[in-house]
Amino acid sequence: MAPKVKTNNKKKQALPKKEATSTATWPDLPQKLVDIIAKQPTMMQHISYGGLTKWARPPVRSRWRHYVGYSGHAIVTKGATFSYTGSSDLIYLWFPVNGYSSCALPEWDERVPIMRVVISSPVLRNFFDKNSTVMVLTGTSHPAFLFYRLKGEGREWVKQDCTLTEPHSSMKSERKNFTTFTNAIGFNGRFYVLSLQGTLAVIDATESYPRITALSSERAVPSLLPKHFREYLLESEGNILLVFLISRKSIKLVDDVEVFQLNAEKLSWVKMTRLGNRTLFMGTDCCMSVPASRVGCRSNCVYFTYHTADGWWVFDMEKGCVTPGWDDYSTTKSPVWTEAIQEE
Repeated sequence: MAPKVKTNNKKKQALPKKEATSTATWPDLPQKLVDIIAKQPTMMQHISYGGLTKWARPPVRSRWRHYVGYSGHAIVTKGATFSYTGSSDLIYLWFPVNGYSSCALPEWDERVPIMRVVISSPVLRNFFDKNSTVMVLTGTSHPAFLFYRLKGEGREWVKQDCTLTEPHSSMKSERKNFTTFTNAIGFNGRFYVLSLQGTLAVIDATESYPRITALSSERAVPSLLPKHFREYLLESEGNILLVFLISRKSIKLVDDVEVFQLNAEKLSWVKMTRLGNRTLFMGTDCCMSVPASRVGCRSNCVYFTYHTADGWWVFDMEKGCVTPGWDDYSTTKSPVWTEAIQEE
């Protein structure tokens, strides 16, 4: 039976205020959780990229300015940020756990769009001693990927085209098109990359010349094709999770959530029915998996927010329903959040 959305006359999923997008700051997480992270900064290691919206047609790609994303324990930015005057042609990695130390990557060709910037493995301390690779997804096929090894001798990006045809094209006229990769996560020295049509590819970044070593036979899409959905890739308890915020009835309403865990050996996605003590937070510019007992929120739930509604919403994995959560600016305390009971 399909999950039902509980209605609440006191709070409806209304359009956000005009100033909401202009005043948004990173990370887009509940203020209560941000306060806890400020006291326990190592929790930032559990933050991942924000979601990627997918439609029946390819999304319009834009070239990022300033904040780009979060990967490998680093904030990825484009151009001058944090009152630092730098070149607009450079991509920077900022490491907040290490006092916001930074690393400037090679000069970027402004003709090449940026969709995702991902690090193959976490960079915890001295990034010059870390044999990690940075990969940029362009959302095109020529070039599809750009790579840069942090511990390498050169100061140039290595470009690679994609000549793989998309095995899951929805239209016959598109079946001869090259695969367009739009989402990715770095995990154990490899990149796990999703295409626009849901094909999963594995890129081995440990080799001198990164290449695709495996492709999935299944599509990574919601169980029932919706009108609109937003996907998130994140690491949780040593596994890769794929989360869908699903809009079945209206593109302005999230009425279902699905969580899948990657079987790395079979490259297949296994739908999860329980999260145990974990809680997932899905913001517009980042996402995070945390032990519920550590931050004092409800376990076995997915908290999320999105552009077309105010405040935070909660999907209960056990009940299979979406209910209103809270608004950070409300004077009313959320009944689903308690004080953190575990400290570092």
